[in-house]
Amino acid sequence: MRRVIAVCLAGLAIAAITLGLSRHDALAPRDVIRPAQRQIADGRIDLLVIGTSLSHRALWPERLAGRRLDCGWIIESVHVVAQPGANVSRAGALIAESVARTGGGVDIAVMEFAINDADLFDGLSRRQAWNAWISAITQLREAYPDIAVILMTTNPVRGLQELKRPLLSRHYSDLVEIARETGASLFDGEARWSYHPLDEATLPDGLHPDPAIEADLYEAGLIGLIEDVFQEACESPTRF
Repeated sequence: MRRVIAVCLAGLAIAAITLGLSRHDALAPRDVIRPAQRQIADGRIDLLVIGTSLSHRALWPERLAGRRLDCGWIIESVHVVAQPGANVSRAGALIAESVARTGGGVDIAVMEFAINDADLFDGLSRRQAWNAWISAITQLREAYPDIAVILMTTNPVRGLQELKRPLLSRHYSDLVEIARETGASLFDGEARWSYHPLDEATLPDGLHPDPAIEADLYEAGLIGLIEDVFQEACESPTRF
């Protein structure tokens, strides 16, 4: 049965490409900024990335390490805790793993799971994903009191992967609303990708982007968002 489904989806993917259905409209970034409450006395930021194979293979986390914010604070360390194939229902286990690795000393976290939430075979319904995200954010804040939380939409997909994730953009839109509802920040990676061609060079397997291209698209925007999140705390003379 799985083979039959795969063959059917492959045929549909070819048809989608032929008909030009893999085109994506340009999007204005829907970033959400929530000022951080956490005090960082020494100006050294520890950043945590939790997510899927996208985070596991990404270059952008290491590009953020060592970056200095405009006010002088520095991203001293970046920890990546990621599981290929994971959707947001696995967030709790990954948060627990992150605590074991970091000892609880993290100031800001970036979380991405939506690309796998949207998978027809191994993902979640939008309602299930919404509830699981609320739970994940709650668990993250319990594990790291006063942590600044950034939710992240990531890349579109193409070909067969697009057929497997027909509601991906809606999952991304839900994540924007979840950020607003929970008081989290959000980095809209989907919007950054909407200005870039989706082809074999950028998405070789239709799902995972070329890490260097991805990092080029995300780096400046993520640094800018982190600066905005910490702006009030960073500029306060009582905190640094």
